[in-house]
Amino acid sequence: MTKFLNENRNDIEPVIVIFPSFKNLKDNFLSDYIFYFRGNISETQAKKLGELVSDNMFSKSARTIYHRARYSSLFSPALEICREPVSLNWWESIWSFGVSTREGHKPSSGTIPILSKEQSAREKLPTVVILTAINEEYLAVREHLKETVEADQNDTNYEIGIFEFMGKEIAKVFIRECGAKNITAAQETERAIQYFKPDLTGQR
Repeated sequence: MTKFLNENRNDIEPVIVIFPSFKNLKDNFLSDYIFYFRGNISETQAKKLGELVSDNMFSKSARTIYHRARYSSLFSPALEICREPVSLNWWESIWSFGVSTREGHKPSSGTIPILSKEQSAREKLPTVVILTAINEEYLAVREHLKETVEADQNDTNYEIGIFEFMGKEIAKVFIRECGAKNITAAQETERAIQYFKPDLTGQR
């Protein structure tokens, strides 16, 4: 199977056709293939891939599809189908909701993900990005946030948490320590704006 997957590393069609015929294949095989796949994938193929992963409850492959969909909308149709085996935190659930409504992929009415009441409320909160120069400042900001989780983008490390005031959730806040150099801070700010489209940015 390893040889077969390697021979078709840029052509997913034979894989989604042949893979289901082999019984007792491990999740790791398909997950690694999806991770390293660099070919083109059509919407129909993506849906077949999602069905394959969902039917077998391949949680590792589902999470790999989730990460691929973060950077390529071509994997969004697969994610819509196999999202159930993926254990998402609150931010990933909101982000995953956003994937389905991105320009370039218009889901049918039956495939739009449903957010919980809490997730829906958080999805509508203003987005704030705070970049800090040193770790002490980063930790000081982090102390004011609850339910902080990783929110990495394009191999750049961020955390996101909820800022609460008098028992009410006020904003989703992304934080990152980017160093004290002005040029670096400016570049990091530009990238964060591009990634998260915040309502407010700040530097400490």
